[in-house]
Amino acid sequence: MTVALGKMLDELGPVALELIAGRIVASAPVVDVLYYDPLEPITTTESAILLCPGVAGTEALGELLTEASLSSVVAVIVRSAVTAPRDAVRLAVERGIAVFELADGYTWRHLIVSVHQILGDALTPDRITSGPAAEDLFALANAVAQMVGAPVTIEDLGSKILAFSDDQNRADEARKATVLARQVSQHNTDFLRSEGFFTRIYGRDEVVHVPTEGVGGTIPRAVVRLHHQGRTLGSIWAATAAGPSTDLHEALLQGAAMVAPRVAELAAGERAAQAGTAAQVLGLMRGGPTAREEAFKLGITRSRWVVVAIASQEPGAMDTAMREAALVFGSHIRGTFPKARSALVDGHLYAVVPLGKNGDVTVAATIKIFVKTWSAQALLAVIGDSVGDAADIPDSRRSADQALRALLLQPVRPRPAVPMLLLAAELQDAVLLQRLTDLMAAEHVQPMGPLERLIRYDTHHDTDLVATLRAWLDAFGDVSAAAVSLHVHANTFRYRLRRVAEIGEVDLGNSESRFSLMLQLRILQHSSTPE
Repeated sequence: MTVALGKMLDELGPVALELIAGRIVASAPVVDVLYYDPLEPITTTESAILLCPGVAGTEALGELLTEASLSSVVAVIVRSAVTAPRDAVRLAVERGIAVFELADGYTWRHLIVSVHQILGDALTPDRITSGPAAEDLFALANAVAQMVGAPVTIEDLGSKILAFSDDQNRADEARKATVLARQVSQHNTDFLRSEGFFTRIYGRDEVVHVPTEGVGGTIPRAVVRLHHQGRTLGSIWAATAAGPSTDLHEALLQGAAMVAPRVAELAAGERAAQAGTAAQVLGLMRGGPTAREEAFKLGITRSRWVVVAIASQEPGAMDTAMREAALVFGSHIRGTFPKARSALVDGHLYAVVPLGKNGDVTVAATIKIFVKTWSAQALLAVIGDSVGDAADIPDSRRSADQALRALLLQPVRPRPAVPMLLLAAELQDAVLLQRLTDLMAAEHVQPMGPLERLIRYDTHHDTDLVATLRAWLDAFGDVSAAAVSLHVHANTFRYRLRRVAEIGEVDLGNSESRFSLMLQLRILQHSSTPE
């Protein structure tokens, strides 16, 4: 479908994009939407708009605009063009390209879905998945909507929209936003989970009515689970102000019976696709000839590579939340690096990324956006050292794994946990300290000398001298900070610190003594911290 650029901008609204260079040729046709791939040339013979998530920095923006000027692109959209070289901007403008910035508060996900929707192909079955099961799912959504007399959505267990009926204009704004984003907002899912609605919905085959405060809208929802051959697969949500009734409940239960087998088929296909991607990731991370073969299959013969390792900072939250994060992350990283591959391996999320010409700056910006916006978990991400050959990818993974483990086992991290992104190269000190700790633990080195005396004294007198010592070392000798961490007055802490020196018979002014105590305390923590 062809849409005039002016009409597309009108549909997007006045706040999403800001023109920062060039002029808008309202009559310019837009035939396609392209995603900028730093590894591939822009090859289009038709008028297109170019979406460039993750592109940042003067050099990257300059190369992007110069390359766009040689193509049939009519508009370029970046997050910020403030640092773009003037010559590159002028060249793009001379070729009739309008350069836009994506407004603050407006996400790439919303923009991408909106543009496809305007072009007439947003969220059609092949945009979500392929095959007859997906096509049937949209047809079934329309059938269920007619049966219940209300617009419906079909959702998976992660509250992702799998399909929806055509009559969403009858729904409230909250539903429209959900369909546009293809995902129920985190705020709503947190509320539904905390109030026990998901437990009721997925507990049995019955209709559950959710009030407006549970969906952030003006129309309540009637919900029924999708269950097939002993597996719960998702749910159907109808936006209806009608109260509970036998007719409504029977219609929703009948609809669920129709939809569940198709969702099961869809889920089986997705699992097969994920297994294939996981095999690619493992092949690349194996290194050697296997990695080179996988890189060749991706069409990459020469590139620098990095491995990104991501983990949850919340103990016990690795399973469901990390699986949901993996689904979102795969789409996110491929939006900037189409040939990147990601998978969940041993509880951690890994991405193997060919860097291309934009290098580490782009991958860091892309990962940073993800860890900040994915609110289901406080994620910790580490970008491994880059390597120049696919055969050496295990070296990048090793550096990422070592840094990630050192961070997860650190005695002091922000509480509550906050999203973090770091480079493995920035964590060499932490990695070295953790390796020394591992070595001493492997040799079963036990607390000795001053620390052994302090532990024995605490045990017999119910005191906290070891905790006092640990807090002081963690605070690098800052008494005020250490006192705050233990919730005691600074003078009280100073008294306890003197007792540490007396009972432990140790000179805390001696750097070697402090280092020895720090290592021994790390061993104690290592032995009591689950990995």
